[in-house]
Amino acid sequence: MSITLPRKFDNFGLGEDVNLLDEIQVWVQDKDTSGKKIYSGYVSSITSFIDGSNQGIKLDVLGYVSRLAFTLDWDGTNISMARNSMTSGELVKDVIDKYRSTVSEERINYGTGTVDITGSDISYTSNAKSCLETIERAREMAGATWYWYVDADNVFYFREYATTPTHLFTFGKDISSLEITRSADDIKNEFIFWNGLMADDTNFISNRYYNTTSINSYWNRFEANTDGRVTTSAGADALGDSYINAYKNPNVSMRFEVKDNNLGAGYDIESIEPGHTCKILNLNDSDVVGDNMVITSVQYTPERAIIYVSDLREITGRSLTNLRRQLDTTVYGDRPTKLTSKAIT
Repeated sequence: MSITLPRKFDNFGLGEDVNLLDEIQVWVQDKDTSGKKIYSGYVSSITSFIDGSNQGIKLDVLGYVSRLAFTLDWDGTNISMARNSMTSGELVKDVIDKYRSTVSEERINYGTGTVDITGSDISYTSNAKSCLETIERAREMAGATWYWYVDADNVFYFREYATTPTHLFTFGKDISSLEITRSADDIKNEFIFWNGLMADDTNFISNRYYNTTSINSYWNRFEANTDGRVTTSAGADALGDSYINAYKNPNVSMRFEVKDNNLGAGYDIESIEPGHTCKILNLNDSDVVGDNMVITSVQYTPERAIIYVSDLREITGRSLTNLRRQLDTTVYGDRPTKLTSKAIT
């Protein structure tokens, strides 16, 4: 998020009321609520500018969830965190607990009932990973129907998608506009894979995977990949199959705008959150409009909410993502489990 303030280029209050890491909150208020916080983050950069007769500063703001991406998943001593015989929910709670114990101004925490700890037990060792990477891995191991997010109050949620729509939107009543985009830009129907070994090696693999229907419909579009971590034909075939199935068809994405009910006919847009599911009534399009679509992003304006749902590439690519994550875990397998910390002044 970016915020522009009309201030003097060379005297805008740096270190006084404007500074890096300052907290920014965004609230909305209408006749339905006494006030709802929809965003909480911190100033990550400050840019002062002059443009003709205009001058001011631009604040770039990041959500506190971004801290999970650049914070090491560790206990303060060990960088290899073995978590065995836990559900995915229990695993991510432990990640948040460790995060809170090793950083200052931690902000993020889970609440009572915000993390679903049901499901099958899993085991995973995070070695020199960020908190975000470990949480994402736990989500993938939980299954394709699980999601997580951090809300405007910095409360961490980890849940399974609802099996029935959280929201029912009526096209022509609640929805004021809708866009469906079909794109061939990132189609791939040939996948050339080599594991980096020479032809006389017993584990040598060099294969071409392709889909004839996609080639006939959208021309030849190839991608080449080399990965020395794949040493079996079964592993290479699984990667090739997942890649082709993820990219052989055009991507289909959808965004739509939901009117606020303060304007009469419309919807309580403050109740819509990422991770919720939805169905659109009075609209038929089998390519992207499903009976229980996952809301991935919500952008608010004073009169409407702009909704994005999972696109086709995200859905078809889940198997490929899981395989790549599994391969990624081997990169850090030979790293030491402990390290010595030394302060640099």
